[in-house]
Amino acid sequence: MYVREIGPDETALAGPAMLHLRPHLGDVAGFTARADAQRAAGYRVAGSFAPDRDDAVAVASFRVTDSLA
Repeated sequence: MYVREIGPDETALAGPAMLHLRPHLGDVAGFTARADAQRAAGYRVAGSFAPDRDDAVAVASFRVTDSLA
């Protein structure tokens, strides 16, 4: 297993794992479109990859922000 950030051109690799938590997004294409639209505002995705699979087996999405709170 290894963990790495999933780039904008490979967002679909996070789809199957993300849809386990967010089934309301419909399908991989729906998740990919929504995630890629949010990337302009700093949305990022990281995934854990197994040697025998192309898609991520687990994912986490995040934004890096600054706050005074």
